[in-house]
Amino acid sequence: MNIRSPNRRALRSFLLLLPLLLRVPVSAQNAPGQNAPLFRAETRQVIVDVVVSDHNGHFIPGLKPNDFTVLENGKPQKIAAFTMYAQPASPPEPAASIKLPRNQYTNYAIADPDRPITIVLLDVLNTQVQDQAYAHQQMIEFLKDLPSGQRIALFALGTRLKMVQGFTGDSDTLVAAAKMLLRNISLLMTSEADRQDAEIYYANLEAVATGGRGAGGGSPAALSGVANMIEEALAEEQNYQQIQRMGLTLAALTSLARAVSAYPGRKNLLWLSAEFPIRFGPDFQLFEQADQQFGGSRQTGNHAGELQAQTPPLHETAALLTASQIAVYPIDIRGNISPGTGIDIGSPDMYNNGEEALGKMRDRFARRQSTMEWNDHEAMTDIARETGGKAFFGTNDLKDALEKSTREGASYYTIAYSPENHKWDGKYRKIEVKCAASGAKLTYRRGYYAVPDTFGSPNSKAAEDQIARLFATAMQPEAPTSTMVLLKIQVLLPDATHKTVRIDYAINANDVIFTDTPENSKHVTLDLMAVAWDRNGKDAGHSSDKIDSSVAVNVYQEVMRSYIPAHQELELKPGTYTLRLGVVDRNSRKIGTLDVPLTVMAVQSSR
Repeated sequence: MNIRSPNRRALRSFLLLLPLLLRVPVSAQNAPGQNAPLFRAETRQVIVDVVVSDHNGHFIPGLKPNDFTVLENGKPQKIAAFTMYAQPASPPEPAASIKLPRNQYTNYAIADPDRPITIVLLDVLNTQVQDQAYAHQQMIEFLKDLPSGQRIALFALGTRLKMVQGFTGDSDTLVAAAKMLLRNISLLMTSEADRQDAEIYYANLEAVATGGRGAGGGSPAALSGVANMIEEALAEEQNYQQIQRMGLTLAALTSLARAVSAYPGRKNLLWLSAEFPIRFGPDFQLFEQADQQFGGSRQTGNHAGELQAQTPPLHETAALLTASQIAVYPIDIRGNISPGTGIDIGSPDMYNNGEEALGKMRDRFARRQSTMEWNDHEAMTDIARETGGKAFFGTNDLKDALEKSTREGASYYTIAYSPENHKWDGKYRKIEVKCAASGAKLTYRRGYYAVPDTFGSPNSKAAEDQIARLFATAMQPEAPTSTMVLLKIQVLLPDATHKTVRIDYAINANDVIFTDTPENSKHVTLDLMAVAWDRNGKDAGHSSDKIDSSVAVNVYQEVMRSYIPAHQELELKPGTYTLRLGVVDRNSRKIGTLDVPLTVMAVQSSR
């Protein structure tokens, strides 16, 4: 993924601004400037994490930049930065937490690159309820034996992504959080048993219509029409479910990428699921190749058009994952699957059409299961290949898969290069990394989409709709807080002279994009929102504001050395709330959010 080089000096300056002094008037329009135009220096770089292991699977340390060759679309690239991260024999001391004055908060969390972080995602959206129990138990066993120095966060994916436990290295805390997870039925999946029952039913109708065996009466032509309608309805339902799960899964991965973007170094996402409805590679097919390989057929309806409409979000999600240095380790929680699993040969309806029809039906069920399994494993392999992780399927030892994923992602090399191709046109670019170490096995992401920093006019109707959807999702109480735009907030409670909650923002200017204007000034467009969620998860009050301003170059310089200020006020009844604060940059669609615990007491006026 193409990214800006992080401005660590600016970040430190941003965090050290104490107290919040809103002294930079960003809203000042076209103030006269005496200096020549200043353009923020940016280096678009591609970051590639490379795991180098020997024939025994052990990490090979001590390699140098000249041991590696990087090619993009077959052309050699000059390595601009190179770092090795090797898991130490003893875990390092945790970094000191940020200490802020009273009433001040930030969404920046200290994270050391030498202390790898892992995200465990239990996916119930794409998993049948009967497959969840074993995965849950194996996950708890893994957390009980958590390696020392490893920090893990737990997430669950249903119709929404939910953070169950934030990053911690405490095994007991993680186990307690994991035990709170309950099995849930995915409303967007049809079980194999239900699918078989429906197919048997319309097969019996068709047999009656054509004069075959089976009970019942009625017009054969009418029955044949009903059978066809049922078959088409089943196909349309499957298509609809797949498209919906695809969209929800992409939204969840996008939220995860936004949540951890400010954490330095590699992040390993251990994705526990039974089905994987997306792919990131350039060879993504609207219809799975396995359907043709196994001789299957599919009712398409408008499936192709809807999947094609999902392709841009696919590219953008893939770009966000790689920008946040997330390597995905898909783990199939079904373990070893035997074709024919779930076929109910004891059902009396199975025999209504005779032994020959029964055999054909059983073959069709088994072929479909094989096709679906092949598709899922291909999707898993693609996701791992395109993010630098590894896929695990065909094993019942899920605990071992979790442990191997954690170990492999703990030691790696980070290579950065500035691509010679400066055209950020959204197209896919292949990456190839070679290593001079004898017998070395390399694991790394095999490409990226050259997505630009900006996505067209932020004021177009389509852009506004997409930004509104992204922001609304990020502001939900269960959504993980996003660190793509770093924030520092001061929140003051009502007192004798103020009846409102007062919110002062300091927004890291290096995380947003200023565009050039014809007047030789710099323009920024930000949306701000504050939502107070009560204990029942209801919106108890909210405020929305917008920064849409141009500043002269001298003011812009000052902003870049400090921060972008903003102010909001919110009137709330006495009570306990979680105040979620958010900022979205319209030019880049980057979002920053922050949660503040809030207890509002009744106060008397000073009059």
